[in-house]
Amino acid sequence: MPAFRPVLIFVLLFAAAQVPAQAPAGLPSFSGDISVTSNATTSPFKEKIFSNGQKIRLDMSSGDMLSRSEGTSIIIDLTAHSRYLLMHAQKMYIETDTESDEAGSAEAGIPQIGPYNPDSPCANQGGVTCTKAGIEVVNGRVCDKWIYAGNTEKQTMWLDQALHVSIKTVQAGGITSSLENLHLGPQDPNLFAIPKDYRKYDASAIRGNYLGFLPYSLLLYSPLSLILRAICIIHWIRRRPNTYWLWILIIGGTVGALVYIAIEIIPDATLLRRSFAFIARNKRIRGLEVTVQDNPAPGNYEELGDLYLDAKKYEKARAAFDLAITGRTSHPSPFYGRALANIELKDYAAAEPDLQRVIAMDPKHDFQRAAGLLGYVLYKNGKNDEAGKVFAAVTQTSTISETLCHYAEFLAAQGDAAQARAWLQQVLNKKATLPLYLKRRERPWFRKAKSLMKNIPQGSKVGSQQATA
Repeated sequence: MPAFRPVLIFVLLFAAAQVPAQAPAGLPSFSGDISVTSNATTSPFKEKIFSNGQKIRLDMSSGDMLSRSEGTSIIIDLTAHSRYLLMHAQKMYIETDTESDEAGSAEAGIPQIGPYNPDSPCANQGGVTCTKAGIEVVNGRVCDKWIYAGNTEKQTMWLDQALHVSIKTVQAGGITSSLENLHLGPQDPNLFAIPKDYRKYDASAIRGNYLGFLPYSLLLYSPLSLILRAICIIHWIRRRPNTYWLWILIIGGTVGALVYIAIEIIPDATLLRRSFAFIARNKRIRGLEVTVQDNPAPGNYEELGDLYLDAKKYEKARAAFDLAITGRTSHPSPFYGRALANIELKDYAAAEPDLQRVIAMDPKHDFQRAAGLLGYVLYKNGKNDEAGKVFAAVTQTSTISETLCHYAEFLAAQGDAAQARAWLQQVLNKKATLPLYLKRRERPWFRKAKSLMKNIPQGSKVGSQQATA
């Protein structure tokens, strides 16, 4: 029961929100008990309710409190459209406007106290229908039984025939609220007045502040907040960390952006060092573009091609490597650079002979990445038998995520879904063992592996190459 009590208090607060914002003609003066039960508890949660026709009071207290004066009360003024939350232990109250809650009252799931239209209690609720299902005696009161249906959860309500107030409500979620021990008659006026020694707590100031003193507008809508969040979102798009960061940035404002910068952007600084070096790189490119006019040496063109690759100017990179390669070129770097540019341009036919030459000169060039790219290019060129042999050989010793993803893509295209998923799982398994800085570097391939895994159905192929750890 103690664990469920906050839920019931929350339900009663919603019940208070459901009281009509205008004083309903004919609301009687009475006192009684509100009893709430749920599937999660066997003993009911009971609190007092009082009405003088113009105001309603709900007294709520916790079972471990010594007296009711240590609990909480809610007073709803139906004529002034105000609600007062009284915290007796602190001798404090909070004033709110009931009209601000009207828009959400239909969704709160607790019926109004009343009175209702006895012929159609759901008449003012759009998209809701109610059907009379008979007459029953509930808690000593003769009631009409109504069953609700429509755009809300199905519920059943027993409406007092004489008072037109809800005596009992059973909701589809298993919560039952009941008005018991109903006593008609005048109530003590002091019940509906705020004690003179209670001080007002400014809820509007807290609603507009963060931590009680920082305005939310500063944290959410100031130019600084918008700039910081824009930087963080751009970084998120480029690096794609966990999706929950987007919610932190949207809800957390400046604070969320600062947390993101500390946890994600600053550790990524070393990985993005080459990206932030674009000023020096562009300066060097401009210098080499002038230099090759006077000194068109292959080495100058090769360096220029590498810089173009870093700048993702693949057409210019390919042209520079074309000029860097001569009949006397005996090292693999310019051929490899031109192959990389052609792969980015999806000119796989042009990339194949360059990679063949690179492998002939250095079979383990670029830590066997060149061999893996050769298998990928052969696959893209439709040479599946050759691609399978190259992939099978290189994956015996290489664990490069790019190569494994390409091999999985090749296997999936050959209909070997089981082995494709096995190789992709090897990539994803790296998350558990790689240090944090390497995990950040491998993020693009983790995303690639997840994407391929989603698109590859479960399956198997007899006689396929077994994935090796």
